[in-house]
Amino acid sequence: MKSVNISKILKPEPTEIKVEVRTDYSNKAFTEADLLATWSEYAELVKNTDLDIYTTLTKNAPTLIDSNTIQLKIFNKAQEHDLSEIKAELLTFVRNKLNNFDINLSTFIEKGAEEKGLYTSSDKYKKLVEKNPLLEQLRSKLDLEIGF
Repeated sequence: MKSVNISKILKPEPTEIKVEVRTDYSNKAFTEADLLATWSEYAELVKNTDLDIYTTLTKNAPTLIDSNTIQLKIFNKAQEHDLSEIKAELLTFVRNKLNNFDINLSTFIEKGAEEKGLYTSSDKYKKLVEKNPLLEQLRSKLDLEIGF
């Protein structure tokens, strides 16, 4: 019968972690089309795990400011916070796919671009009527009241 050694549990033997050190840091030129394809690929990877990040990444297409700077327009501080949490992972993915390790990401919040939330039922109804004007005709024909 074996006994349990608590000291081994509290102080496990160190395990060797192998880290691959990359030495071929070439900076290959890429086009905006290459960037958009890579950006979409990353967005699809995170789609199932974090829908907020997916929406942030796909709502506005990133633009290439200069040969190494990607700029993304966002709508609010919450999106900025979400992006800051995944920025390292996103940049690593993009840099590896495009084989350019000088790529940086900058974000900006455009004044007045912040979307207004639909909180009341009248706001929601108005937004739906904007998308489909026939909805108002249907409401009239059926003599329905919207809880305003």
